[in-house]
Amino acid sequence: TYVATQSGDYWVTVDNGQNVLVSVPITVLVIDNQAPQPVIAQLLPMTIQLLDNNIPGIVSLYPTATDNCRGTITATTTDPVSFAIPGTYTILWKYDDQNGHVVYQSQQIDVLKPIDITPPVLTLPANIIVAADISSCGAAVSFTATATDNSGDPVSISYSPASGSLFSVGNTIVTVTATDLSGNPATGTFTVSVLPTVVSPISGANNICVGATTILSTATTGGTWSSSNIAVASVDQSGNVMGLLAGTTDIMYTNSCGVFASLPVTVNAIPSAPIVSVTDNCGSSALTASGVTGTLLWSNGETTPGITVPSGTYTVTQTVNGCVSPSGTGTAVSLAIPATPTITVVNNCGSTLVSTDATGSILWSNNGGTLSSFTVTVPGTYTVTSTNADGCSATSGTTAVTINSIPVVAP
Repeated sequence: TYVATQSGDYWVTVDNGQNVLVSVPITVLVIDNQAPQPVIAQLLPMTIQLLDNNIPGIVSLYPTATDNCRGTITATTTDPVSFAIPGTYTILWKYDDQNGHVVYQSQQIDVLKPIDITPPVLTLPANIIVAADISSCGAAVSFTATATDNSGDPVSISYSPASGSLFSVGNTIVTVTATDLSGNPATGTFTVSVLPTVVSPISGANNICVGATTILSTATTGGTWSSSNIAVASVDQSGNVMGLLAGTTDIMYTNSCGVFASLPVTVNAIPSAPIVSVTDNCGSSALTASGVTGTLLWSNGETTPGITVPSGTYTVTQTVNGCVSPSGTGTAVSLAIPATPTITVVNNCGSTLVSTDATGSILWSNNGGTLSSFTVTVPGTYTVTSTNADGCSATSGTTAVTINSIPVVAP
């Protein structure tokens, strides 16, 4: 028995071992009354992964159906089966058993972009330099990087530390990561440099004496004053510096961020008082200052180590490194000079009487006499010197002495 599934002419051949008998042609007409049946009743979506933007993806697996007469039928379609652009498409498949029965079946085709293995192109901001803010002792810094991807899709960008963070003084490396939709990362770094806050320079006199004060100042406000050596000099919060001990110290003004400006201050010792020696002379005294290393100033305005002055009390100070010593004192008691003597001349006939009002010891210049008066018989000029008990002397002016001749009586 033979079941014919296709119309046509058939022959029956019989081989009895001796003869072969062939029947006359038998015409068979097969009547197909069943449509093809898809092997998969509901086609699942087909995914095509593009390998390259320039190479299309092709549907390589066609669905099939079974037919009672034609057996397996492979579907055909008039829709495109080659795709170059990612997206979602629909193919209408056709099953035709060539016996008047046609069945259609649709299938979704998902065409995926090529697998992206190329990281984005990252553009970093330039290195950033900012000044710290006094309120935070750092700086809040914002920045933006950009990135593009070969896919054309958006790129996510992250920062560490984040944009807008508070950056401390110094250099901080910021790491930027750009990631595309395929997870490909690109990283880069740039530097945020935060400069420290600034304290304006300290101004004022920085050379003072023990026990003296000076006022220092700075344009910066809101900070505190301090001394690196409080034994040498102290400073209050108004910048008033007091010299305490000879030496040096740094006076500092520190802001709330710990940044400071400093000024070296020298405190000089007070020099010792000069020693004054007095030598009393006739009519004046000589005062001499010793034990001196600086410049001198006498109470009469003179500045030399030795001065000649009339009787009185005098003081002198010395200045070393701008510091004035206590006063040295000397009292001058000058020796008295006798009054200037005068000479009286009394002319007599043939002789002249010369006398003086000088006191103390007397010495005449012409004849060396020591008496207060004497008789002169020879004309000449005379002076007289008076010396007192202290050895101080005074000399008169010069006096000319003449002799009046005695008249001669004529015989």
